[in-house]
Amino acid sequence: MLSPLLPLGILEKSTFADVPPDFRAAYQSILLAEANASLGKQSKQQNGDKMTPRNPATDLIHARVLGHLLKELFDNKSILGNKPARILVQKIGRLGNDSDEGIYDLGKVYRWILLRCFRCNRRNNLPSPEPLRSFDTLRGTVDDVLETTIDSEGAKKKALLRDGFRCTLSKAYDMKSCKQNNDLFMMAREAPDVGWVPTVCCPIIPDSTIEFFENGEKMSRPVGVLCARAFGLEDLDGTFSQANGIHDLRNVFTISEALYAFFDYLELWLENTKNPEQVNEYTICAHESWLIPKPYQKLIGQVVRFEVSDMVPSERKEEFSESLPDPRLLTLHAICARVMHMSGAENDADDSDICILANDGSDVQALQERLELVAMLSEIVAAR
Repeated sequence: MLSPLLPLGILEKSTFADVPPDFRAAYQSILLAEANASLGKQSKQQNGDKMTPRNPATDLIHARVLGHLLKELFDNKSILGNKPARILVQKIGRLGNDSDEGIYDLGKVYRWILLRCFRCNRRNNLPSPEPLRSFDTLRGTVDDVLETTIDSEGAKKKALLRDGFRCTLSKAYDMKSCKQNNDLFMMAREAPDVGWVPTVCCPIIPDSTIEFFENGEKMSRPVGVLCARAFGLEDLDGTFSQANGIHDLRNVFTISEALYAFFDYLELWLENTKNPEQVNEYTICAHESWLIPKPYQKLIGQVVRFEVSDMVPSERKEEFSESLPDPRLLTLHAICARVMHMSGAENDADDSDICILANDGSDVQALQERLELVAMLSEIVAAR
C-alpha cells in the first residue's frame, strides 16, 4: 500500500478539480519537499544549540504523511466538512521561505497527532465491560442497563445494549451477556452461523491525556480534545472537554475481542460508503486481509450499518439514535490508517517514542521552537 504522492496534474482532473489556489499551492509545496527528500538532499535541523543533519528517509515519510493527509481530508469533506483540510492548508501556507524543513516538521507533528489519537495507549487496558447482572428475562437486563450513568462502565453497557449485545461487525453475540441472560443465550443459539464471542467496548479515540507546555507550565488535556482541535470539530471539543466526555456513546462501539487489536493497530478500519441515505453505513477494510484471524477474513469488504437495536425500548430509540458512532471519528480513524500505510509511517513508527513525546516534553518544546507559526500544542491543545 506504500504510495508516493500523486502529481498535481492528475489530482486537478479529479480530487482537486475545484479547489482554491492556496490548496494547489500547499500541495505543490509538499510535492517539492517530497522530491527533495527522495533525492537524498540533506538539510539541517536545530538540536539544542547545534545544527544537525536531517534524515532524508524520515523527511520523505513525513512529507508523504502531510500530502496523503491533505488529499484524504479533502476527499472526505462530505463527512468532515471543509474545515479540517482548510486548517491544514493554512498551516502549510504559514511556513514561509523555510518550506521544505517546515513541511517535514509539520508532517512529523501530524503523524504524531494521528497516532496519539488513534493508536497509542489502549492495548494495555482492554475495555471489557463488567458482567451484567443476572436476570431471568431480557427486559430485566435492558431496564438495568438503562439505569446506568454515562461513566466508563456505563458507556460500555449502554453501547452493548445499543448494539444488540453483539459485535457490530461479525454480529456474534456477547458471551458474557449470554451467560447472564437465558433469553440472549437462546437468541444466540438459534441465530445461524453467528454464535457468541468475547466482546469489548471499542473506543475510537482512547481515554488518555496529552501533556504539553503553555507559558512554561506543564498542562494536560484529553486526547479527544487534541483530535477535535486539530481538525476543527468544535462540537466534539466541547464534548471531550467535559468530565466523562470521552465516554460519549458516539465514541464507542461493540466489537469482538479478536478484532479489537487490529482496529487499534490500524490494520482494520471502517470506510464510510458516503451513501446520503445511510450515513452510518461502512465498508470493512483491512491493510492485509491475511493478517485478520481466519474466521473474520470473510468480513473484509462487507458493508455494515450501525443502528439501534430493537432491544432498546421505543421511548428511548431517539435518544440512542443520536448516540451512534460519529461518522467523523470513524472517518478520521480510517484516514489515519490509510495515511500511515501509504506513507510508510506505520513501519517507521515507534510506539514508545510516540507516547514518550507527550509525557517527556523535550521533543514537544523543540517542535514549538522550530514551528512557531504552527505551534502544535500551544495552538491546538491549549485552553482557549
